[in-house]
Amino acid sequence: MIYNEKILNTLLGSSKKNNYLEIAQELNIPFKSIDKIRKILITRNSEEITSAIRTIYFNRINIEEKLHILKLLPEIVDVEKDWPCAIGQLEQRVMNLMKLINKNNIREILEQWGNDAEAYLIRRSIRYVLASVIEYYFVLFDRTIVPTLVNRKGVDFYYRGLPFDEKTVRYSSNLPNNDRALAKQLYSKQGEKRFNNDNRIFVVISPKDEINFEKIKESIKKFVKLDNPPIKISYIYKGVSYENLCYVIRI
Repeated sequence: MIYNEKILNTLLGSSKKNNYLEIAQELNIPFKSIDKIRKILITRNSEEITSAIRTIYFNRINIEEKLHILKLLPEIVDVEKDWPCAIGQLEQRVMNLMKLINKNNIREILEQWGNDAEAYLIRRSIRYVLASVIEYYFVLFDRTIVPTLVNRKGVDFYYRGLPFDEKTVRYSSNLPNNDRALAKQLYSKQGEKRFNNDNRIFVVISPKDEINFEKIKESIKKFVKLDNPPIKISYIYKGVSYENLCYVIRI
């Protein structure tokens, strides 16, 4: 993998000084300026940079803590709901509540709002921490993978020199048996607010199953050993044509 300014900014952040200082310390670079460190990095051996970034990543992540959090969070596998306090949805709920202002079930309605909000937060927490654990296994089993040290929308790590966004998919509808058809469906049916056409690695887990960390771990280990080529798909979203590279891993 060849490092340039754009890739370094993606991995370390363009203004995250602590990331540059840590990698400078790992590589014995005697500078504290982001620009100077970046210029030196571009000239350094790519394997040294990869090793330094991976070392920082492993030093920061506390995988045992994340696994513990997932075990503490209750599983919620019912029909997924949106955040009940989102603009638009909240206004509609308030309007519906006003229609019931003289009725006795207002408190029940408010309690349901709270239950919906709690379910949403737990579900989002499970998804966030689970994605971190899955990313950890990718980095652990493939020494060529370079993880980002910042929260970067659309890029979790570089795999085979290309940026990929890892997505955990959990839903109950029947999935296409063909990986290409599944990937095309997942891209073309994205929500408008979250739409993007980044390269992705889809890790598909049935919500009917309990999270089996050992099974996830072994599936990812097997995936990186197979070294299969990515799936190239074409799809149309809102009248615009897109092309993407992706992988599908079924747990």
